Amino acid sequence: WDTSQPSIERVYFATIELKKLFSNVVAAADEEGKVAKDFLSLSMDSLVYRYRFKSVPASIEILKEMGYKQIRGYWRVEAPDVELFVAAVKDLNVEIAKFRGVTPIFKATSKIVRANPIEGSRTMVSVLLGCLDRIISEPENVKYHKLKLSVLFRKTGILDGSRVLIGRLGFKIEDLTETAHLKLTKSGEVDLNLLQLRRDDLSYCWTAIAARKSQT
Repeated sequence: WDTSQPSIERVYFATIELKKLFSNVVAAADEEGKVAKDFLSLSMDSLVYRYRFKSVPASIEILKEMGYKQIRGYWRVEAPDVELFVAAVKDLNVEIAKFRGVTPIFKATSKIVRANPIEGSRTMVSVLLGCLDRIISEPENVKYHKLKLSVLFRKTGILDGSRVLIGRLGFKIEDLTETAHLKLTKSGEVDLNLLQLRRDDLSYCWTAIAARKSQT
């Protein structure tokens, strides 16, 4: 991957989505290596294609290398070489592992744990995961799109680095009202794919960092 242009997070999330796409092909293959058609396509209207792959041109090149072609609004691969897809998934797993300790969310979570009591950090992460889960479950419910910092800090205390982490999760803080608002796409929609990826990243980061903290 060339990370000089797209952000680390964009490349990381594109890598994860490529792995999911290729893993589905592998999982759907029968004993003869044939794959059901439902697992051979990616809609060009999907959030994954529009926001994960298009923003990282290298991911489009990988699709082409794996045999995908644009056909009537889809990226589709015909008669895939399953062994090639198995190898690609292994390679992508290696790349994912390289990114995990350097993502913006990992760095922000690490700072919170280093600079604050562990219980406050744990509560902060738990509350933020809950906020993301509610949005993912009911994206059309706009009341879940904002987070009152005063309410959050009553539960956690004011933690050094908390505003940075909130921003890394996709919220913009309005200083006048002390409210964090979820950023939407240019078309005004919730990017559920991005939100789920960030939610999963935060969960992984907390587990990894808290485990490391407990050993010190």
